[in-house]
Amino acid sequence: MRTLTYIAVFFILLTHVHAQKRYADVSSRVHYPDSGHVYVSPSTDSLSCWMFNHGPDSLYAVDVIYFRVKLSEIILGPFPIKVGKDMAPGDSVFLKQVFEMKYSRAQPSIPVCSEVHVYSNFQARTPLEIEHDSTLGNNRHCIDAAHALNYPTGVAAVSSEAQVTVYPNPSSGIVHIQTAWPLDEIAVYNAVGKQLPIQPHGRDLDLSGEASGLYFVVLETRKGRLVKKVVKR
Repeated sequence: MRTLTYIAVFFILLTHVHAQKRYADVSSRVHYPDSGHVYVSPSTDSLSCWMFNHGPDSLYAVDVIYFRVKLSEIILGPFPIKVGKDMAPGDSVFLKQVFEMKYSRAQPSIPVCSEVHVYSNFQARTPLEIEHDSTLGNNRHCIDAAHALNYPTGVAAVSSEAQVTVYPNPSSGIVHIQTAWPLDEIAVYNAVGKQLPIQPHGRDLDLSGEASGLYFVVLETRKGRLVKKVVKR
């Protein structure tokens, strides 16, 4: 009889512990770099993103978010951040992390990723998620962001934008580039870092066939690379 009582108590405790277990699927959505849709290396920059709780359970303010940033092959973090508020399924929280941008390869765009996980006990690595086919991989979200190098040269700093003017800006179509520097190459990228098949006519660019929005004009000079932002109306 006593044995049956112990068994019954054991199952009651087991059921209680199981009932206290929480599960929550979270996902990340990247915002563009806070520097203004373009990364400049080397410099100090920051990345903002939203983390969404898809449930089925709530997150608590004391839970810890594992927030990691990846810039091409460079991984920054993880940065442990407390949730800071109770989050029911469907709620979201805004995250921001400042970091040193040291990417040095000359590329007009680089993949930028944010990754989030949530732990009820970060030290013990007790996750709130169980990954399955519908949620596997949604913790990370990536975009291509325009990238400019800000490195010193032997003659002048590439970042001396006063020597290059792109006008009119905003523009409804034709954009003119005015500079005394020889230009080796001119390319145009959209807001997600994709190069567009726009051929310059001398130092003029025709954006009339493109949708309204933000574009990047990448200028290759003997002094280095310079990126100018242009708004198409």
